[in-house]
Amino acid sequence: MNKLQRAAGYHNAMAAIHPKPKPVKEKKPRKAKRVSRRKILEQQLKDMVIAIIFWRDGQECVQKPSDGARCGNGLAWGHYIAQGQSAWLRYDLGNVFVQCGNHNLLDYNNDKSYSAWFTLTFGEDAVRAMDAERAAHSGKSHGQRTIDELETMLAHYDDLYQNRYTAPEDLFGRIQAGYYGEIVKG
Repeated sequence: MNKLQRAAGYHNAMAAIHPKPKPVKEKKPRKAKRVSRRKILEQQLKDMVIAIIFWRDGQECVQKPSDGARCGNGLAWGHYIAQGQSAWLRYDLGNVFVQCGNHNLLDYNNDKSYSAWFTLTFGEDAVRAMDAERAAHSGKSHGQRTIDELETMLAHYDDLYQNRYTAPEDLFGRIQAGYYGEIVKG
């Protein structure tokens, strides 16, 4: 057997042991997902509201002074009137507070400590005003804010956030300055 035949035999044996890889299909470039203006505004509002409340509420659960023994499980934004009950109030500063995971779960399971804290802090008039606002904007036709309303709200919140260092330090002063929303202010 000559060298050429031996090399061909070796090549055939190697090809049998190590077959050629399957051809790779070229992936089509993915189309960029279009994100609606509403989704962009809602994400910007969520980020802005979280920044404001963590500054306003002092980086701790608002229920810590009254019920701190149950605090734990990280911090997040908590809603006095749940997001599922009112899309209208989802980004309202009077409805959103820093809340620990434990108190958020307690509230989700109908514990009354959050509503007791809200009533004690802001009074019965604020409770009635929040409930009236929720009721006035319930249903599909009044449940969500318009794009213009979201843009106006975002601009207002941006102003509040930019002016946070000159804001009053007491609760009443911050309420009057709008850091707790128009409903609580009223």
